[in-house]
Amino acid sequence: MNLTKLALKRPVSVILIILSLAVFGLGSIPGFKMQLTPDMDMPMLIVMTTYPGADPESVDELVTKVVEDSGSTLSGIDSVTSQSSENLSMVMFTYEYGVDIDECYADLRTALDTASLQLPEDASSPVVIELNMSQSADMILSARAQGEQDLRKTLEDTFIPALESITNVAQVDVSGGSQEYIRVLLKEDMLKQYGLNMAAVANYLSAADFTVPAGSVKQGSQDISVSAAMEFNTVQKLEQVPIITAAGSVVHLSDVAEVSMAQEKADSISKSDGMENISISIQKKQSASVVQVTQKIEKLIAEYSEKNPGIEISVEYNSSDIITSSLWSVGKTLIAGVLISMAVLFIFFGDFKASLIVGSSMPISLLATLILMSMMGYSMNIVTMGSLVIAIGMIVDNSIVVIESCFRARDTHEDYKEAALWGTKAV
Repeated sequence: MNLTKLALKRPVSVILIILSLAVFGLGSIPGFKMQLTPDMDMPMLIVMTTYPGADPESVDELVTKVVEDSGSTLSGIDSVTSQSSENLSMVMFTYEYGVDIDECYADLRTALDTASLQLPEDASSPVVIELNMSQSADMILSARAQGEQDLRKTLEDTFIPALESITNVAQVDVSGGSQEYIRVLLKEDMLKQYGLNMAAVANYLSAADFTVPAGSVKQGSQDISVSAAMEFNTVQKLEQVPIITAAGSVVHLSDVAEVSMAQEKADSISKSDGMENISISIQKKQSASVVQVTQKIEKLIAEYSEKNPGIEISVEYNSSDIITSSLWSVGKTLIAGVLISMAVLFIFFGDFKASLIVGSSMPISLLATLILMSMMGYSMNIVTMGSLVIAIGMIVDNSIVVIESCFRARDTHEDYKEAALWGTKAV
């Protein structure tokens, strides 16, 4: 009641407060982190251990039981679920809600380090997997090349480092394609002729690359270290690697081996639209905004494609498109709610000012909420936007009730201020 009196007596101050809310509320919008869902900590940790060649019964007795016993006594454990199959043990530890999952991870890791001493020698070290909703790729790119060239090596030398240097890019994974490497095929007859063997040639090759300190140079007040280095990283250079034979003479690698470029066997195959390509998946840091990171990546793609016309890089998946579309859909619902509410009020009350009051109360309340959300570190996501829509509905209900009460008070009070005061007091 006192707030209503104050608003009626100080209209200029109220207008200034509303303008301040509008300025600071609109100013807080660009700083929001936009994502599809809020960050969630799943209170679960999964421990996976491989035991090659073991049947399910052996895995359960020798591996799964050991892992269960080591983790079940830790604090915060709610339940333990395990599954033993051929060659593989999987144990899931479910924790109580509200625990610090990072602390639980450290405790479980320590317990497993001790328990691994009881595992069979052939069993691998237990791997702890933390469930995280933000671990999926935020952007997937497809790369193809025109003509004959080692596309994967070119990307890993130029494009991938540029991606990794973008602020808030956490991880870049490359799949598909194969890499070239320098293949050295020894000639058995020539090795016998020179009294050499594979180990001797391997030693000479490993010693070919070297870095030797060459003292220092004084430049003004600074001492600059100088070193001499030699790298044998091409076919031509490797062919000239000197090798000392059993008789003490010097031959080159090309005399005892065939040096050539070869293709590594691909460890993965990636296809897009039925054609082989190089797939690049990008994951952002958890604290970063998906939209801002993907915008920087799209800018980098445009710049790289302009400098390298023979390489085509396209976006196969962009999570920011889904996020932007979802948030815009919620935003349109919000705007439609404001306009429809104003129209309905104008139809029933026949007073444009009344509908304008209700219509203005919604964006003002929304801007005030955005300021608080920004201060508390909330992100703009489906959950928070949906909550705002529900809250706006409640504000509309309250505004309509107050406006209707003020209209009834207007029948007994000639002054608008008195009617507003008594109408609000009645509610």
